[in-house]
Amino acid sequence: MQKLILTKGKVVFFMTLFVSVAAAQSDNLQRLKEYVDNGQLVIYTGSSVVSGSSASSLTYVDFCADGTYFYDYEGSFVVKGTKHTSAEDSMASGAGVSKNSGTWQIMENQGSFVLEVTDSMGQKGYYPINIQNLMAGKWKYGNTTYVFAPKKGRCGP
Repeated sequence: MQKLILTKGKVVFFMTLFVSVAAAQSDNLQRLKEYVDNGQLVIYTGSSVVSGSSASSLTYVDFCADGTYFYDYEGSFVVKGTKHTSAEDSMASGAGVSKNSGTWQIMENQGSFVLEVTDSMGQKGYYPINIQNLMAGKWKYGNTTYVFAPKKGRCGP
């Protein structure tokens, strides 16, 4: 086992470095919150058309500066019959909408930033924030495309 011996000057240096890193992280957290304030996240999910069947959804999340958010979802699907159904040319379809609201905040966790949302029923969700994607404004995972528009949220005047 090795012992680490620090002189008084080195302890002061390491303590100053720790405080500087913590202050920088706090400053970054504040800047990130200001960037997301009054921003809008648009999420589009679309499936490829398989045998005449498809599905898609469009979601808007508006992040207001007072710490509230508003969520609007619209989705639809079409399913075509197959040779295993009673009528191969039959189709089923449906659509749905959902609205929700709640509160949001950005937190720092082990050197990363996390979005915490609490919906109107008190359910909490945690989402890691990829700073590069957020700043780029558009990114994609699989069949889902995300677009973040700073200062475009529908939060009132």
